[in-house]
Amino acid sequence: MRKNFHVGQSNELVAGDRVIDLHNEFDFSELSLTPYREVRLFFVPHPVHGKGQAPVVLEFVDVDFFELSAGFGTRIIQDLEEVGYIKKDQVDDSWLLGEDQATADDHLLFRLGADHIRVHSRQAHLREHR
Repeated sequence: MRKNFHVGQSNELVAGDRVIDLHNEFDFSELSLTPYREVRLFFVPHPVHGKGQAPVVLEFVDVDFFELSAGFGTRIIQDLEEVGYIKKDQVDDSWLLGEDQATADDHLLFRLGADHIRVHSRQAHLREHR
C-alpha cells in the first residue's frame, strides 16, 4: 500500500512534519464506501482537545480487502484507540505491528473500542477535509 502518511505511535498518523493524534484530538465521525472500491474514514476535531483543527479524512483507493467487526454500527463509536498493521492472513488482532515491522502487503487496522475497521488498498491518502 502506498501512503502519504505513516503510523507514528499506536494512536497517531504522521504526514510530513504534522502529527495527527487521532485518539486525543479527533473523534471518528463517518465511514463512507463507494462502488468504485474506495473507502473513506472521517475524523472531526474533538470539541475541547482538537479545537481549531480541520477535520481529516483517510481515503483508500483501489481497495482489495475491507472488513468491519461484527456488530459494527450498532454501538456509538467516537474514539480511535489504536491503529497499526496486521498481516493479511492473520486473524488474531490482539497485537498489531508498527510501521517499522509492516510490509506493503499488510492491512491497516483501526481499533475503535470493541469495534474495528480493517483495510488494504493500492493507495491511501490522508488529507484535511475542508
